[in-house]
Amino acid sequence: ATPLLFDRLKDQQPSLSRLRVLWMNPGALSHVESVKVEGSRRGIAITLLHVETLNDLPARLRSLKGHADAFLVPPDPSLINPQSFALMKQFSISNSLPLYAVMESLATEGAAATISVSFRDMGRKAGSLAALALAGQLKSSDVYADAATVTINTSLCAQSGLKVSNEALHKADRVIP
Repeated sequence: ATPLLFDRLKDQQPSLSRLRVLWMNPGALSHVESVKVEGSRRGIAITLLHVETLNDLPARLRSLKGHADAFLVPPDPSLINPQSFALMKQFSISNSLPLYAVMESLATEGAAATISVSFRDMGRKAGSLAALALAGQLKSSDVYADAATVTINTSLCAQSGLKVSNEALHKADRVIP
């Protein structure tokens, strides 16, 4: 969903030019690197911040101050648990720095907005790719979803200093007051 991710992030925050991506699990590296590549294509400076252990998270969050317009957390189960996400939410609010996530459920837990791909859409894309591969017509291994679900939590947007336009709210799939 990387190209769609940036389309939707810019809908939410048109002035976004510096995005920091927190990650922990080595398995997330290829995903966060693809985010960095796509961000640079879009003129957004992406900095990947590896969190060695959850004890390092507060220091990594403090390093965002003055160096980011927003931060993003990928679907990294090593990084996201109730306590760590509560810390990220509090940092976001205290520092007027929007928190974005790629898991829809996190919109109710503290993200200003989430941009996610449903399992249904992932399955459809996988099926179409399998058909292309079997026919010998698959041209690239870099394949992204065709659709993304955007959920905006207006309360958390306001608390983190993000003013979301009516157009962005209208385009969202779900708006949480």
